[in-house]
Amino acid sequence: MTLMRSNESIGDRGLPAAELTANPHSTGDSSKARDPQISRSTVLLIIDVRHLSRESLAEWLRTKIPKAGIRTFATIDQASDYAIEGDIADLVVLYNIGAASVLDPSVAERIRSLKERLPDAATLVLSDNDGIDHVMEALQLNVGGYVPSTTATAVLVGAIELVRVGGTFVPTDALKSLQRQIVQPRTAPTEAELGDFTPRQREVLSCLRQGMSNKTIAHELGMREATAKVHVRHIMKKLRATNRTQVVCMTNELFEAAEQTPS
Repeated sequence: MTLMRSNESIGDRGLPAAELTANPHSTGDSSKARDPQISRSTVLLIIDVRHLSRESLAEWLRTKIPKAGIRTFATIDQASDYAIEGDIADLVVLYNIGAASVLDPSVAERIRSLKERLPDAATLVLSDNDGIDHVMEALQLNVGGYVPSTTATAVLVGAIELVRVGGTFVPTDALKSLQRQIVQPRTAPTEAELGDFTPRQREVLSCLRQGMSNKTIAHELGMREATAKVHVRHIMKKLRATNRTQVVCMTNELFEAAEQTPS
């Protein structure tokens, strides 16, 4: 797993240099991992609807970051109410969604709600899905870290510490996948193929190229978020792209050519 610092860019520099030595697929702890610097003022909220899962994770984390106050909750509302009432300054939230997907609109909405209620909290999502699409969608939702459940336990502790101090945690495999897509994007569509898009889809595509989320696209173009999602899905299907990054890479040359063509 790679730990990204807050001032490092995914696309500009490729793989960040700062790495933990733990095997990302190991199930044990690494003796080489440095001791966490989480202080007694830190409060870690674990959100997981599954009782056994959240309590087991909490018990293990208490042995690794004993100075932190660790609390467990079944729902976002319960955790948010606790944090708001307690007026916690140094707050970290670990939201374990299990097999659920951040690509599911209902899951994305829950994460968005969590960020709206606790905007200053350092937030990590723990998930069974490790695909690049899931990672990028989580970052679009403004979380500080996306941690696959295959992550080594020692790396999870490091990710919590990193996000707490303002960094961003992204799995190494996801970064490598993104780098491959940027360096070797799929074959760009022809101008005729791009012409198959409706005027509205072209507007959505232009917003996508600016890195806008579905919610921002909807606001920018005066449509419902659900409508924006449908347009994005149709665009990706026409381009045979698997994610938003590929859409941008595949249409760059055509848009640049169009912008340079005299009207």
